[in-house]
Amino acid sequence: MKSILNSRICQGIRKKLLKQYIYFGRPYVFHSEARQDEFVANLLHFKEEGSCIDIGSCHSIFSNNTFFFDQLRWKSLTYEIDPTYSESYSSSRIYNQHHCCNVLDVSILQHIDTYICKRQIDYLSIDVDQTSYDVLTKCIPFGEVEFTVITIEHDYYLYGPRYRDMQRKFLLSKGYVLLFGDVLVEQSGYYFNRYSFEDWWINPKIIDPFIVDNLSGSSLYPSSIIELFHKTSK
Repeated sequence: MKSILNSRICQGIRKKLLKQYIYFGRPYVFHSEARQDEFVANLLHFKEEGSCIDIGSCHSIFSNNTFFFDQLRWKSLTYEIDPTYSESYSSSRIYNQHHCCNVLDVSILQHIDTYICKRQIDYLSIDVDQTSYDVLTKCIPFGEVEFTVITIEHDYYLYGPRYRDMQRKFLLSKGYVLLFGDVLVEQSGYYFNRYSFEDWWINPKIIDPFIVDNLSGSSLYPSSIIELFHKTSK
């Protein structure tokens, strides 16, 4: 993990990230299982009226990476193959278009153009186990659409480097920067084993380069990543 090297750097980051902590005292509740939504919200300064795509979204609320952003009036496209979750979307979200389908069989670009209506998406979440690489390379319209933040599952602790290394090679070729690699599972029963399961990426053309240079790490628990934001706000 890169450390905050001196007080000058710390003060610079503090000024750039101060707006992130306005949420303290507000009735905001995060829902991601591994704090992905909290990470994205902090990184993007609790941006309002943004956009996100959630592939492998499961239930609309519980352990969901994008439900939080409905509070900020983000337009969301969600994809889940299991029909038992569909009703949860119609009853809980305002700014959402849900698709119960195999994402490999649809045109995400067409959905972006007809619902979100802009080709810069703030957050892309991919959580479809071994299929994540196929979705990444066959479904996501890189070259047509820019993504600001990407979180993607690779489950290194189950499959070793196979999926992770392919994902990294592909995303690096598209110009994305790995901000937090090998994020660790942080659940009861997994502590002390250091099971890595996801990578968290950013677009250096959109994210402040100061953040890219001074706020990154590897093999951290989600709580430790969030704590980095808290430290820079003090």
